[in-house]
Amino acid sequence: MSSSIGSNIFDVLIGLPVPWLAFSAWQSYNGKEPVVGVAAPTLFCSLIILFIMVGTVIGIIVANNWCLTKNLGYSMFVLYVLFVFQDVGRTYSWIPEFC
Repeated sequence: MSSSIGSNIFDVLIGLPVPWLAFSAWQSYNGKEPVVGVAAPTLFCSLIILFIMVGTVIGIIVANNWCLTKNLGYSMFVLYVLFVFQDVGRTYSWIPEFC
C-alpha cells in the first residue's frame, strides 16, 4: 500500500526537482545561466490528476479500514485503468484537455 502512495510523492518531491537542481548547479559552475527549460505543456494537468489519484487511493484505503481486501485490489485496478485511459486519451487527443 505504501508503494502506491509513496512512489508518487517521491517522484514529485525528489524525482523532478533533483535533476533540475543538479543541472542548474552544473550550469552555474560552468559560468552559464542556470535556467532549466521544461517543454511539458500538460505538466500542470498531470500534477492535478496525480494529486486527485493519491487522494482517491488514500480515501479507498481508509474506507477499507487499512486492510488489503479483494475490493481494495479491484478498486486499485479500476483506478489504474482509468488513469491509463485518460493519459492515452490526452496524448492522442481522443479526449480534450480539461486543465
